[in-house]
Amino acid sequence: MSWLDPIKPYWAAIKLAAFAAIVLAAVLYGRGCGKRDGEADMARMRTERAQELAELARLSTVASEKARAAERAVDASFATIHDQHARERAQAAEDEKATVAAILADPRRLRPEWRCPAAPAPGVADGPGRGDDAAQLRAEGAGALIGDADRADADIRAWQSRWEAWRVEYEKYRAALK
Repeated sequence: MSWLDPIKPYWAAIKLAAFAAIVLAAVLYGRGCGKRDGEADMARMRTERAQELAELARLSTVASEKARAAERAVDASFATIHDQHARERAQAAEDEKATVAAILADPRRLRPEWRCPAAPAPGVADGPGRGDDAAQLRAEGAGALIGDADRADADIRAWQSRWEAWRVEYEKYRAALK
């Protein structure tokens, strides 16, 4: 008789229990390893996420600085345009005064539509080169017309310059973002 004879009837249960213990040990060991691997993966993912956020913050700062530089360039362009516009409008006022003075100094420079249509009427010049009562009014009207046209031209040039400056700086900004 052998020492295993008393446990032979339980042999199947013992083998089953041993097999279950081995499987349970393997599962628990695997879960422990998996948990450690999962924790390592999570730590790695957190580190990568923090690096990505730092890179996004850096890129955001760079983009913000580029946008501010573009805004400063547009502001500088607009200031230059504003100064030029102010000079052109002042020149238009001077041209208006010069036109009035030139017309009064030499009335023959007026076009026929600006001259007095009724020569023999009272208060009207007797002939070319002589003044009449409405000469000042006609000269001021012609001067105002010239001044208004010059101011309108200055306004249009200023707006066109502003739009062009904005477009150029916007294209530079877009190119810098690429």
